[in-house]
Amino acid sequence: TLGRARQLAKKPVAALLQTRGLLKGNTTALCERIDEEISLFQQALQDDATLRRLQRIARLAA
Repeated sequence: TLGRARQLAKKPVAALLQTRGLLKGNTTALCERIDEEISLFQQALQDDATLRRLQRIARLAA
């Protein structure tokens, strides 16, 4: 729609091109990378120091 086109036009061109490249490229590799990052993030959430930092950030953002 025209409204959606206007929203996209406000975004940085470089970011749109990167996103398009990711979506048009090897999605298998992209999905594997995303899965790897999720796994690393889940591991980080098991660390007490990481949890304290995230809680502090949440308090500061509130």
